[in-house]
Amino acid sequence: DTGNNDVSPASAVSYNDKIELNGGEGAYAWVEETSANVFRPFYIGKNVTFFATETTNLKAVDKATFDSYDFALPALNLRKSGVLTSGTKIMFNGQLVAGDAEVVEYGILIGVAGEVTPTADQVVIENSGTQNGYKVARCKSTMLVGANQFSIGVNGLAGKTYIYKGYVIYKEDNTLKTVYTDAM
Repeated sequence: DTGNNDVSPASAVSYNDKIELNGGEGAYAWVEETSANVFRPFYIGKNVTFFATETTNLKAVDKATFDSYDFALPALNLRKSGVLTSGTKIMFNGQLVAGDAEVVEYGILIGVAGEVTPTADQVVIENSGTQNGYKVARCKSTMLVGANQFSIGVNGLAGKTYIYKGYVIYKEDNTLKTVYTDAM
């Protein structure tokens, strides 16, 4: 949706194709429809450039509409349809939507089964390293591309049992805070 009640036609693109969208007059941000009438923040800005990682439905919205969703920012969106396997690498794709937050670090936490499989609440920054028969790897991203997107490739996960979630560390009132996505 271009923000002017004009609907952009669906188009087929390949993974990693560069997409450029103009939000039109009055556009403040872009939201992604994750299921029927359920949205998450995608990008703050009138025009967006990003790289295709999956099928997505985007809509340009004005500031009042964006604010009405009451999104908690910063937010980290992970690829809805899971990870990609590229040779021996597992690729995690994410997108950081920071708003006005001062982001210090962002990335993916991966809980790898050893004697036991970690639970979602054990896959946290404080548990990075080997813990009680499982391992938590902290994979930081160092570069944003497109509309605040990043990709992290990890070798050695093929055939292993693991769960993962994204994290963002940001500064608020001179205090560091951490936000996590749901575990996948």
